[in-house]
Amino acid sequence: MKASISFLALFLAASQLNAQELYMGQAKNKMPHGFGVTDFEDGSYYQGIYEYGIENGPGTFCDTKGVKKTGIFKNGELVSDFEVVPNTKLMEFIYQIDTETVFQSMQIDIDFSSKPAKKKNLIVAPFGSFRINGQLVSAGFITNTQGYTHTKHEKKGLYPYDIESAVYFKTYGERRSRTMIPLANGYCESGANDGTNQGEFVSVLKDIEWKKGSYGLKIYESGTIKIKKELFTVLTLYLVTYEKNETIIDSIGSLAFPGTELILETELSNIVSTHTKRCFISEIPTMEFKLKSFFVNQQPQQFKEAMCKFDNQTPQFALANLVDDYNAAIFNIGEAYKLVSGSFHEDSYYSFFIYNKIFENNE
Repeated sequence: MKASISFLALFLAASQLNAQELYMGQAKNKMPHGFGVTDFEDGSYYQGIYEYGIENGPGTFCDTKGVKKTGIFKNGELVSDFEVVPNTKLMEFIYQIDTETVFQSMQIDIDFSSKPAKKKNLIVAPFGSFRINGQLVSAGFITNTQGYTHTKHEKKGLYPYDIESAVYFKTYGERRSRTMIPLANGYCESGANDGTNQGEFVSVLKDIEWKKGSYGLKIYESGTIKIKKELFTVLTLYLVTYEKNETIIDSIGSLAFPGTELILETELSNIVSTHTKRCFISEIPTMEFKLKSFFVNQQPQQFKEAMCKFDNQTPQFALANLVDDYNAAIFNIGEAYKLVSGSFHEDSYYSFFIYNKIFENNE
């Protein structure tokens, strides 16, 4: 890297306040070591991992024109793109409701301003993480996945079907086949681990033609069933497709939860992630979408208190902005990371959105 800072410059930058090249970050033996940021005299900067004064590890270099190159550095040179491992959260947008409440229904609308890249293994989950009676639940869109047509696929040794794009409804900490209620033309899946390290899970899926446009996800309580004399409450996920001249509502499938009173906890999150396969950051396509019209038990909710979370020593893959008086949020995913100032962070990184103000800190 031509603007790579020398050992002497780094030492001076770390030790003198009037140095023209300023380093801020971790150090060892008076040398940058660990996570740090160097502002160069010409206006360019490097942010990422150092080893004894040299850029070694994941990092971002931004030139004088604002063009960023993110990847793996070795001896001060960019040698490869940043590799995204399976189930990496490109972004987690955490939002809250005021108090825990007895669950009856929940819904949210999502506008996709760009066509999803179906050749990539991506998840966009407006209801990516929420808890009912302490049980983790997730619902959203997924590309390049698999599903089974029989709930007892494990016992029967069945093979899965490939699905180009689908809407899924999943819960963790559960493995019983009867808790999955897929459609006759739908799919299901269960197992010990889906790669997220959340443990056992069950899910229902329905293949869809995911394209640019407006959709809604709605979850409703739809009755009760008995499983081995235990009463379960059934929740059904619906996909709403807002066409130009009509609104189409399709059932995705149902999951059964123990008990007759389901309590929705206060924290939810919108998750955008990869799954199953490794890929390079440059392969993640640009995607823009908007979340809006969030309701719980038919009562409108705001994103007045929310935050974005990015994992340790990974690029900041996304931008998020609250709009429409906190009633909506706009997200830019993928190559939008090139626009983000300070794309690497030492620890888990949060951007807090509170009453239209943004606060940033490291965990």
